[in-house]
Amino acid sequence: GKPGPNRPLRVVAAADPPPPPDRPRRKAPGWTVDADTLDEYVGKPPFTSDRMFPGDTPHGVAMGLAWTSMGGAALYIETQGIVRSADAEGKPRGGGGLRVTGSMKDVMK
Repeated sequence: GKPGPNRPLRVVAAADPPPPPDRPRRKAPGWTVDADTLDEYVGKPPFTSDRMFPGDTPHGVAMGLAWTSMGGAALYIETQGIVRSADAEGKPRGGGGLRVTGSMKDVMK
């Protein structure tokens, strides 16, 4: 009959598993995982360095930090010099100035 609350289950242990069927075995190709091939098998690391420039940042570039839900991120703020045009005598014309092309508030959205 079926097992129930008043009837214990009987556990049967198999002796040896049956032998495998007679068929030729194919040898699997060999492969090696090392530091050079690891990313082929498990993928690239999820996080890499935030540094865009090896060593020091170039002139006109500042590095800042931003808070994110994942902990933080590096931001690079870049400035660039603009050459003023010259008048007929070859002297620079116009005054100095600052042109803002982006907003840090918009970058952080």
